[in-house]
Amino acid sequence: MKNNKYTRTIESLKNDMEDGLLFCDIWSKETGLSLEGYNPNAKYSALFGKITQSMEKALNDLGLPLFGKYQIIDLEADAILFIINLDEKHLLGGLADKNLVNMGILLNFAIPNAIETFKS
Repeated sequence: MKNNKYTRTIESLKNDMEDGLLFCDIWSKETGLSLEGYNPNAKYSALFGKITQSMEKALNDLGLPLFGKYQIIDLEADAILFIINLDEKHLLGGLADKNLVNMGILLNFAIPNAIETFKS
């Protein structure tokens, strides 16, 4: 098993979210290419990288504040889509089962731990 910051970050997320984490990817903001994943989905990474860039451009064009540390989207079928802004070059996105992941755990532990693990 690789022991780099990408792998450690994903392992941190898996530990905090347990069975509720369905998949996640860390990808380059610049290229949209997946760098590491758990049940990875390269199409997801590329698509949501582009969507995030488009939304940030729209926010900037409107003079609104840009995204902070994360974005969470409530989806049908009891799913939660999340995108974490790890740094200026990397995003981590994933899908979780909201029946298996407590939102308090996601917001107060899983996301902050993933960011801290990536930075360490």
